[in-house]
Amino acid sequence: MTYDGLEAPLTLYLDAYHFSEPKAPQGLVCAKPMSLGLPPPDQFLGAEQLDALAAEIAAAPGFRAGPVDLGGDPPIGLLLDAFRVKARRARVPAAAPAAGATPQTPPVRTTVVAFPQSCGGRVVAPSAIALVGSDGQVVDAIATETLLAAVRARFPGQEIPAGSTAATFAADALQVQFQVRVTFADAACTTIPTRDSALEYLPAQLIESPMPARPVDDTSGVPWVAVQAVIDHQGAFQQVRALGGPPALAKVAEAAVRAWKARPQRAGPAPIAAPVTLQITFTAPVPR
Repeated sequence: MTYDGLEAPLTLYLDAYHFSEPKAPQGLVCAKPMSLGLPPPDQFLGAEQLDALAAEIAAAPGFRAGPVDLGGDPPIGLLLDAFRVKARRARVPAAAPAAGATPQTPPVRTTVVAFPQSCGGRVVAPSAIALVGSDGQVVDAIATETLLAAVRARFPGQEIPAGSTAATFAADALQVQFQVRVTFADAACTTIPTRDSALEYLPAQLIESPMPARPVDDTSGVPWVAVQAVIDHQGAFQQVRALGGPPALAKVAEAAVRAWKARPQRAGPAPIAAPVTLQITFTAPVPR
């Protein structure tokens, strides 16, 4: 922006995580609404929310957090995203590390098992597993396992064929919408050098989202409150937290969101527990 009398253009910086109505700095006037929308979910808060929800669901009767089928014919393999890994660990805590053992770093956030493939009448085992982003970014595994008993232990209750390989990653494959790439480095087989998953990612969709009434005694003039929540595998809004605003409005906004319903985010047919940010506006107060 330039103004008569200024030696240089005036530059304004916007805080991407300022969850309130944008306003012009003192001495300036907005020519029109900024209409910036809400920023994406706070990753740190989202991780806390997913951790808490994973522990809560794991302790509930009828626990279900089956792996994601990577598709393909013949099948490519199975995947556990960060939420599924955390829920399983919360349900069956890992054994205490041996004395003097170094804890694993970085933390495991995705586990993949890749199945062997048939080539020329032979069974060819995977040689490498990686995650590939839409921009071509490749994330390599931090550890792999080929011992069948250990691989099957990662995916209890699943049919895991001999020759499978398990890999663990520090990235959350489903939250950032990676595809899985399996490499088969076998000199005698040139027909299947790699196989890629074909997961189709679908965003969450609101089904029921009534806005709450403004409290009769509210005089704040605040037009809306931002809320961050997790849409779970059943489409319920969990771990709801207001991101600022007057306490009375924040409490009303949180209560409203807890009653909302949605179609959960999906990777192929599998639901994904995902953090979302929401803008809650208020209808006219209901007279007492």
